[in-house]
Amino acid sequence: MVRTSVLCLFIEIMKKIKMLWDFRGSDALKTAEHQCDHLKDFFIKDKIEFHQIEIEKHSDLFVSAFAVVDEEYVEILRKTLKPNRGQLA
Repeated sequence: MVRTSVLCLFIEIMKKIKMLWDFRGSDALKTAEHQCDHLKDFFIKDKIEFHQIEIEKHSDLFVSAFAVVDEEYVEILRKTLKPNRGQLA
């Protein structure tokens, strides 16, 4: 019984993908924040569920906007929004 629960939890975690849009330069933070606004609007308009939309500051000149979504939405988002990269969330 415990193994099944752990397996289900592991499978659920594996289904979440973090899609990232990278921005570089002195305006990277502002641009990433603006990208987050557009991502939220897009997800709401197209009724796509998301878990998190935020920014990740790597340095003063390198910032990423990211969205964590279920794996089922990855292909459509890759085609329409063209993120720079993706990873397991």
